[in-house]
Amino acid sequence: MALVAAVVSYRHLSGLFRHYGEDPLTATLGPLAVDGLMVMAAAALLTAQTRPAAVVAEPEPQPLPVNTIRLEPLPRPVNGAIPSGVVR
Repeated sequence: MALVAAVVSYRHLSGLFRHYGEDPLTATLGPLAVDGLMVMAAAALLTAQTRPAAVVAEPEPQPLPVNTIRLEPLPRPVNGAIPSGVVR
């Protein structure tokens, strides 16, 4: 089946090249170049679909540091006023 398709494709493209006035060398080699590029493109697509995706190693999670937050007492309000920088 593939051989028949290749022969028909070659003859068709060669006839088109001759119809548009191309020289005999181009009419002979041109279809091979076009069909060759299509075969290479199909092979590249098949290879890209069947090749497994690259596995990216994720870094191991690091344990959280213990006692890194230092709590300090809030400043005492003077006469009921809220000291600057303190959010309630």
